[in-house]
Parts: sequence; C-alpha cells; structure tokens
Amino acid sequence: MSLYDLPAVKHEKSLPDDELIKVLFVNPNSTQAMTDGCLKMIAGHVAPDTVVYGYTAPMGKAPNVIEGHLDGIQSAIAVMEDAYEIIKQVDCVLVGCFSDHPLIKAVREEFDDVLCMGIVEAAVYSSRIIGSKFGVLASIYKSQLRDEETIAGLGMSEFCVGLLSSGIKTVSDLVKVEESELHRMMSETALTLVEKYHADTIVLGCAGMSDLKAAVSDSLQKHGHDVPIVDGTVCGINIISAVYRSGLHSTSKSGAYSSAREVRKLRGDVVGIKR
Repeated sequence: MSLYDLPAVKHEKSLPDDELIKVLFVNPNSTQAMTDGCLKMIAGHVAPDTVVYGYTAPMGKAPNVIEGHLDGIQSAIAVMEDAYEIIKQVDCVLVGCFSDHPLIKAVREEFDDVLCMGIVEAAVYSSRIIGSKFGVLASIYKSQLRDEETIAGLGMSEFCVGLLSSGIKTVSDLVKVEESELHRMMSETALTLVEKYHADTIVLGCAGMSDLKAAVSDSLQKHGHDVPIVDGTVCGINIISAVYRSGLHSTSKSGAYSSAREVRKLRGDVVGIKR
C-alpha cells in the first residue's frame, strides 16, 4: 500500500502538493467507517499548507474497536507492521484513539523525523486554552475508568472535573442503542458535567463521537449553557501540523524516545517489526 492510495482531505485553496505538510490520521482499529467519518469532519478544518491522509488498521489483524489494553497492544503491532513504510513518508501522525495508545510512544521512538500525538492530548490541551475546567464525555463505562489514568498521566487531573459515560458497559452494547436515544443519553451526561461538576468545556472522549457534537451542543444551549465542545481529532490535526510548521520537525532523541531501533542493532537483537 502506498501513502497516495489512502483517502485524503485538504483545503480548497491548497498549496502545491510538494509544499504540503503531510499528516497521517491513523485509526488503529479496523473500522473503515470511523476513518471516513473522521476525515469528513476534518475536511473543513485543514490549513492550506496541510494534507491529511486517512489510514485504517488492517482487518483481521487489528480489533474493530479499541476497548481495552490488549486491544491497544494488538492494534499497535498491526499498524506498525502494516503501515511502517507509510509512516516514513509523512511529517506527522495523529493517533485517533482516545487513550494512552501504545502506538503514540512507539512512533515517537521508532521514527527519527515524524511527529506524533494522540487525540487525548490534543483535546485536553485545547480545552485548557479556552477554559479552566473540563469534563470528559466517555463512550462507555470502561473507557471512563481508563481515561482517568490517561488524564492523570498528562498531569491534567487538577483541571478535569469529571469523566462520565452513559453507563453503557461495552461497545457491543453501545451500537445496539438507537441514535436518537444515544444522543439523548450523552446529552444528559454532558448536562450533568456542566451543572453538577461545573465543567466549562466538554471533551468528546472518542474519535467516533463526531456525530454527537452538534446534538450535545444543542442540548446544552437549550438549557442555557454556552459551553464549547472539544473534539480531539480536529484539534489534533491542527496542533500537530502547527508544531511542525513552527520548525519542530522531530521528536527529541535525547531521552525516553531515543531510538530503540539502534539499540536493537547494538545488542544483536533480531526481533523487529515484520513487514
């Protein structure tokens, strides 16, 4: 697979292709519809000097949703094996999973001239720019618990007033809920975060929640709350490209992200990425 085989979005007044910052949006699960939905949402927010390619992890090798730690590990391996050469062709990678996905640090460590971040970082950093306290609207109850650890790892627990879901336990149960009912449940949860927990921004806790944004925003406004809804996918595309645009074209190799590739060679380890 070539980078140019992937679906892409760019500004209608885009610069010439050879002048564009190339960003790879990586959906680490194997659900193509989620990638398509995210690209559709991103399309209206891409800068003229940027192009965003959408990659979906391979069916049969990556799980179709990321619901737990093992899902994250399996999907990271699947992406690294399948998209290693593609990642080498881009300037930036945005990992479209609302978690401390192992792929984020793996890309930072493995590649010398590729910037990488996840949508959690993007959403949380953005919320802190436009507000003082944020609440996270999680997809399912298990994600609610895992997201607490991720927020703590980013040093942002002090500014997070709460992480709430609709109480649905698994993604399998989530997809059985009618869209209108899901919108109602999530809107009520967002209202709780605003009225009871005093969140002044709401972070959408899943890349696949883009269709919920308008419904949640409308519901809050009907109750008199003009609260920004932060989507980490759109924010992430613009943050990572802005960092690159600022002249920061590589992850520091002087610390935790020093190349494991070189160390593997030094110790004579034959284990590597199969591709």
